[in-house]
Amino acid sequence: LQMVIKELKNAPTPMPEEDGTYRVFVDNGYAQNKIAYWAEVDGTRQLVNFLLPSRAQMGRVNVDVHGRASGVYTVNGSDYTVGEDVRDPETIRSKQYAHSEINCALVMHTLIAAGFSGLKIRLGTGLPFDHYFKNREVDKAFIKKITESLGSECISASGAEMPIIVSHRVYPESTAAAVAFSLDIDSGDFKTFENGLVVIDMGGGTTDITVINSDFTINIDESGSRQLGVIDIRTKLSSLITDKFEVSGITDSQLDRALRTGSIKIYGQDEGISDLRERAKTETVKKLGTFINETVGEAAFIDTILFVGGGASILEDSFKSTFKQAQVPENPEFQNANGALYYMTHIEE
Repeated sequence: LQMVIKELKNAPTPMPEEDGTYRVFVDNGYAQNKIAYWAEVDGTRQLVNFLLPSRAQMGRVNVDVHGRASGVYTVNGSDYTVGEDVRDPETIRSKQYAHSEINCALVMHTLIAAGFSGLKIRLGTGLPFDHYFKNREVDKAFIKKITESLGSECISASGAEMPIIVSHRVYPESTAAAVAFSLDIDSGDFKTFENGLVVIDMGGGTTDITVINSDFTINIDESGSRQLGVIDIRTKLSSLITDKFEVSGITDSQLDRALRTGSIKIYGQDEGISDLRERAKTETVKKLGTFINETVGEAAFIDTILFVGGGASILEDSFKSTFKQAQVPENPEFQNANGALYYMTHIEE
C-alpha cells in the first residue's frame, strides 16, 4: 500500500528493519526532493511518499519570531538556508550539484523532515542516466564523490540530530522507475514487454530516456539524458507572465502555484493564466518530441512509453495526446523513489 503525504505533520513514523536500520530513498532532484520509506500504519507495512521543494540559499536568511535561524544547515563550515520561499535560491542545474554542499543540506533536511533524525539509515539516491553511466559503464569515480559528499560534516541550526548513514547506494533514476512499473512485489517477477519499454523521466532539470529491452536489460546506446525539464516550463511561464502583466520578481513558489492552478496572485488579486501555462507547456512538449525522435525514432514498435517524474504530472494530457502508447502511472513523480526502494528491499538484499 502507498501513502502520499501532503502535510509533513501527518507523516507516519518510519519502520525499522530487523537489524534496527531504516531503508529510505531520496530522489534528490533539481526542483523537488522526493522521498520513499517504509512505515507501519494500523499494523501494516506501507510505502510512504512526500516531497519538498529543493531550494536553498547560501547564508543564514530566514529566522523565526524569536530570531532563531530557521531551516539553516552548516556544511563544512558554510551556511545554507533551506526553504520553499527563499528569495534567491542557488542554481543547482549542473552535474556537480549531485556532490555539492547544497545537495548535502537539502538531503539532510528532507530526511529530518521525514523523521530520520538520529536514526541509522540505509540510503539510496539517484542520478540522471548520462551522469550514472560513462563510456557505457557505471561511473564509479563520480558516484564515489556523491557518497563521500553526503558524509560531510553537517550541523542543523535547530539542534536536530543528523541521520546516521550506514550505507549509501546510487541508482540510475529512470531505470528505477521501470522497476516500480514492472515489478510484482508478491511474486518477484517482472512484467514482460515483447518489444521493449521506453521510460521517459522528466524531472526538474533533466529528462532521461531509458530503453528497456524485452529481457529487462538496458539498451545503453539508445538511452540518454538532456537538460530539459519542469524548470524550462516555469522559466517560459515566468517570461510570459512578466510580459503580459509588466511585473517582475516572481518567486519559484509562486510559479509552482501558477503551474498547479492556472492562476497567479498579482497586486492581491487572482489572475487567470491558463492560456500562458498552455503556451509554456506546448513549447516544452515540442522540445521533448524532438529529443525522443533523436533517441528512439518514432517508437512505432515500442509496446509502452512510460512517462514519469514531475513533468508527467504537469504534462500528462499532452503526453497522452501526442504518444499513442503513453502510460502515466498514479503519482508519477514518485516512481523513481519507489522503484529504487523496491529494489533495495526485495531484490538487492
